[in-house]
Amino acid sequence: RASIFPLGTLAVRMALWMATLALVGALAEVDSNVTSGLKVRRNQAVVTILHLSDTHSLHRSMADLPSADILIHSGDVAKVGSESELGDFNQWLWSIQHKFRHILVISGNHDYWDTNWRLNRGEVAAAEAHHPNYLQRKVTNARVLNHELVTEG
Repeated sequence: RASIFPLGTLAVRMALWMATLALVGALAEVDSNVTSGLKVRRNQAVVTILHLSDTHSLHRSMADLPSADILIHSGDVAKVGSESELGDFNQWLWSIQHKFRHILVISGNHDYWDTNWRLNRGEVAAAEAHHPNYLQRKVTNARVLNHELVTEG
């Protein structure tokens, strides 16, 4: 059986943690008077990040989300990753995009279950299902990260 699964949940969260540390590092400097830790420069703007995960198609049931510079959804946007679930998630992202400067999505295993099911039944070509931009083509109102890093500046 063919299966496609992105990074596991632990790996995704570790990657998100490392990306957050890199972002904080870009906005901070080491204080020479302190042997460990970071001191945020007072003249730097604060970057706000709203992190979501494991919403499993319940994104519309969340209360009004606060605005932030970056929205990161780190996986399992859907229950099974059906076309209708991903389409609804994409429409929801469009409706809230005004609140965020950047929207990033990292797929989870639930976001590919339907694709795996269709792949194993010959309903979707392996070349399409395994394409690095497979989920990006379905979630157009966010930047979908697939084993990659995003930097700005």
